[in-house]
Amino acid sequence: MRFSGNRHGGDLDAALDFSINVSPLGAPRCALRAARRALKHACGKYPDTGCGELRRALSEKEGVPTEKILVGNGAADLIYAFAASIAGKDAVAVGPTFSEYFSAVRAFGG
Repeated sequence: MRFSGNRHGGDLDAALDFSINVSPLGAPRCALRAARRALKHACGKYPDTGCGELRRALSEKEGVPTEKILVGNGAADLIYAFAASIAGKDAVAVGPTFSEYFSAVRAFGG
């Protein structure tokens, strides 16, 4: 793998890269069908950056208050959101672990 500094996943030369969440088999047909259906409703609208509709649906299904549900765009986004939520507290990341934990804790003063 060629990189310098702190880099997050995606070795394009690797046959299999387990640092990212993709399938070597491609997207399942049911996921492609769902994406096509969703595009009919999503095109022309700006995304809901707070994921309100998703959080409300999860709240109803799981019986958890919406303010207790955190959604994100992948693991790294959630790691940084968690680090932001504990900013100002004595936070540490202990290895060995995913390098993103160290970066996120440092970014928020831990």
